[in-house]
Amino acid sequence: MADDRLTAIVKTETPRVRARLIREFRDFDLAEDSLQDALLRAVKSWPVDGIPESPAAWLTTVAKRCAIDVLRREQVHHRAVGLLSAGEEDRDELDVFNDDLMRLIFTCCHPSLNLEAQIALTLRTVVDMSLTQVARAFLVSEKTMEQRLVRAKRKIKQAGIPYTVPESRDLPRRLQGMLTVFYLVFNEGYSATAGDALIRFELCQIAIQMTRQLNRLVRGGAEALSLLSLMLLQHSRSKARVDAAGRLVLLEDQDRGLWDRRAITEGTMLLEKALLARQPPGPFQL
Repeated sequence: MADDRLTAIVKTETPRVRARLIREFRDFDLAEDSLQDALLRAVKSWPVDGIPESPAAWLTTVAKRCAIDVLRREQVHHRAVGLLSAGEEDRDELDVFNDDLMRLIFTCCHPSLNLEAQIALTLRTVVDMSLTQVARAFLVSEKTMEQRLVRAKRKIKQAGIPYTVPESRDLPRRLQGMLTVFYLVFNEGYSATAGDALIRFELCQIAIQMTRQLNRLVRGGAEALSLLSLMLLQHSRSKARVDAAGRLVLLEDQDRGLWDRRAITEGTMLLEKALLARQPPGPFQL
């Protein structure tokens, strides 16, 4: 098995598996540690035994077993057994993982956390940016960022913040904060502050995917539609924004034949739909 294939699978599946583990165990650190153990086992066993038919289900099962072992060692066997039996299905359908991701996103973006903590926690746990990358994005040291993330996770645990998608009546007051977080995730991809690449395409795509899912929850919301429109219109030029050497290409020098016409068409239609909603314009629509 080629290393790049293993890397691609890990990169794709890690956020979804992490989200499910956090939902089931209600513990960021336990989920992260058990997932890392599972990834290490995958690196050792997959090149020999082959990639399993469902890599996400394999990682989830192994990570849950690792977590159960930790809980048992901490002499909370009764809790471990309960969690293990509750999650034996190991379903790995995309909709299940997407639900888990949305639950995790709403948890990270809970209004009891300040905006900076919401963004950092989302980048670290949902987008899977490294601690170094998140620290660079905020222009702080790794130690400072690690302390902020620890405080945010502790607050979630102590305050009993639920790992759920809010009910419809609670969505409006949560919406603007989440849209802001998604926008900043997109910006980090559009103009990366960390790493060697000027554009982090995967971050742009993750932000677009999250905004799409949010639009399904708040159907017809002008600001959510407008943000998705903004992202698509901006991202439509991504392939033309850097040359073969990775250098930035200014707008007037870009090859417009490389622009994504489907994204432009969809972005324009979404903006028109937002305008037809006749809701007071917000910053993203403007």
